[in-house]
Amino acid sequence: MGEPMNRSNLVFVELGPFERAFPLLESAIVEFTEFNLHLKGRSGKWRVEWDGGLMRCGNERCRRGGYEFDWEIHQMVREKLTEKMVRIECPGDEGSPKGLKRGRRCERYIKAKIVVRYKDQFTPDV
Repeated sequence: MGEPMNRSNLVFVELGPFERAFPLLESAIVEFTEFNLHLKGRSGKWRVEWDGGLMRCGNERCRRGGYEFDWEIHQMVREKLTEKMVRIECPGDEGSPKGLKRGRRCERYIKAKIVVRYKDQFTPDV
């Protein structure tokens, strides 16, 4: 797995436990397939409440990359959606670990279906 991006300097989103980041949600599950150019790679499920909002890129040489599901989920809650199809490109590169030398951009991306489940008292009228 690649080295994930540093999210310690986020301006608008405070990192924290799932319950604090998404107080209206009971769960958020991402069913994904990762691609390298157009070749299928790994597939699976990512439970945001257990695994976190950032999934590492599958490219071992990738630095400063990954897939930010929490950002997509925040948009879903604002729009009162229960599921959404997304395509997220890895923003990383294959440079040096400390970023002194940027390498070529990571060519991985995922296609995913995000399904959120609202707590009973917050279920949106769809």
